[in-house]
Amino acid sequence: MALLVGTRVLQSHGGQVKELENSPVLYLTMALTTSAMLVRVSAFYLADHYATLLGLSALLLMGAVIAWSLKFLPQILLFPQD
Repeated sequence: MALLVGTRVLQSHGGQVKELENSPVLYLTMALTTSAMLVRVSAFYLADHYATLLGLSALLLMGAVIAWSLKFLPQILLFPQD
C-alpha cells in the first residue's frame, strides 16, 4: 500500500512523470504485493508449510519493492535543473 501511495504522491507533485501512471511495473508491484499477502495468509492455514510460505511471501514482497524502486526511485532522486 505504501508503494502505491508513494507512486501517487510522486505523480501529483512531480509533474513530469505522468507516463508512470499506467506503467507495467506498477501493475507488477501490485500483483507481487497481493500475491505476498495471499501467501502470508495461507501460511496460517497450512501449518506444515508455515516457514516455507513465510519465506515465499517475503521474497514476493522484496520483488515488489525492488521492481518499484528500479522504476520510481530515479524519479524521486531526480534533482531539478537550474
